[in-house]
Amino acid sequence: MAKAVAFWEPATARCAPPSRQDDIQGFCKSNISQGTMVAAPLARYGPLRGLVYAFDYIDNATRESIVHYVCPDKYRAWNFNPCRPGGHGSIEFRRAPGVTTFQASIHWIAFTMAFIDMAIQHSPVSLAAHVRECTYLPEVYHPDFRTQLLDCAAQLGIADCLDLDTGQRDDPDALHFTMSNAKVISRLQRVDPRYHSSDNP
Repeated sequence: MAKAVAFWEPATARCAPPSRQDDIQGFCKSNISQGTMVAAPLARYGPLRGLVYAFDYIDNATRESIVHYVCPDKYRAWNFNPCRPGGHGSIEFRRAPGVTTFQASIHWIAFTMAFIDMAIQHSPVSLAAHVRECTYLPEVYHPDFRTQLLDCAAQLGIADCLDLDTGQRDDPDALHFTMSNAKVISRLQRVDPRYHSSDNP
């Protein structure tokens, strides 16, 4: 799962709405952004060689070290902290937005299930092999992500629950931003003027 998150995190972020992007919310930052150990080889060697280094590290690390490598704090898109030794063993997906309809809830549940199934089917060996064989960056980031995700959803019998285009949209009228600064709200308003700050009771 750690390899899948490192590999597909950019594609996962593109499936999320504006309110859940890295530069907007501080509680669902990318697992491969600055501040994570996995970001270091990606920055130093580039995405292709960097992923090879990251996968090699994950292959040889303890569970505790892997969690710290991809998730140094709970404020990441995929919060691995409950997987630490002594934890309850779950992974929290924080990229999903607040929703107001059962269809949107079902979409994000189906998205998470399909992603985990995709991680199981394509990791660890095939992911690492794919990265090592690629010589062209766009082959890694990630023309087949949507296809593979939808295929996994179909195999699980939940394809009808998944709507990747709808998942990329927010309902700005229903969102409450109580801790975001004016710069963040202004950036969101360029996408949709209905985004607004909420009074913090």
